[in-house]
Amino acid sequence: MPTEEVEALARRLDEARQLVAQTEAPAEQVKEVRVTLSLAERAFAKREFSRASYLLDSFPLARLVRR
Repeated sequence: MPTEEVEALARRLDEARQLVAQTEAPAEQVKEVRVTLSLAERAFAKREFSRASYLLDSFPLARLVRR
C-alpha cells in the first residue's frame, strides 16, 4: 500500500478515536464501536491495512458517524 494511503488510513483511525471519545451515544453502542476500533487499530499495527480499512467502514463505526 502506498505511503499516502497508509497516512490517510492513520488519519481515519485518529478521527475515529476522537469521534468515540466525544460521542454521547448509548453505552451499548459505544461498546460495539470501541471493540471494532480496537480491532482496526490492531490490524493497522500488524500492517493489515485492508483489514483495518474494512473495519473502519464497518457497521458499528458507520452507525456512530450517522448520529
